[in-house]
Amino acid sequence: MTVKKTFRGRGLALGMVLGLALGLTLGAAGGSLAGFAKKGWGRVGLEFKQGYMAGFVDALRVAKNQDPTGWMTKNYRVPKNAKAIHWVAEVDRLYNNPLNANREMAQIMVVAGRNMVNSKKFGPDIGSDANQAFKALQAFAAKKQMAEAAKKKAEAEKAAAESGDGQD
Repeated sequence: MTVKKTFRGRGLALGMVLGLALGLTLGAAGGSLAGFAKKGWGRVGLEFKQGYMAGFVDALRVAKNQDPTGWMTKNYRVPKNAKAIHWVAEVDRLYNNPLNANREMAQIMVVAGRNMVNSKKFGPDIGSDANQAFKALQAFAAKKQMAEAAKKKAEAEKAAAESGDGQD
């Protein structure tokens, strides 16, 4: 019996099974890369490091756009003008510190992003624009509420004063 006869009419099912197996394999490989630390980082070349950083930063940008108040936005900083080579240099600098030797890449990326944003060389965090806009809207809404409350209070005082004038 051949594979062709066994899966005749089941091309969709075969494709799904093979796609699932391939996806799980690639997902596991990607997960293992995300969990590597100084030892793994030192084994790869500059091109891989730049590609890794570019992909990581692109994923962060997507996550920040899809959920401006989410975990990724709160924990990872992405300086607006930092290029992949800047990220690589900062990660290399952090991994050169013996205290960071056992830290995973995800932890180093949190620190690297914060360091670059705090240095102000690469601009503000891309997530800060949405956060600033949200804070501005909150402040505007608070001012509007205070103005409406003051207006109602003034109207109530005026009405009370007018009703008090008629009783004299």
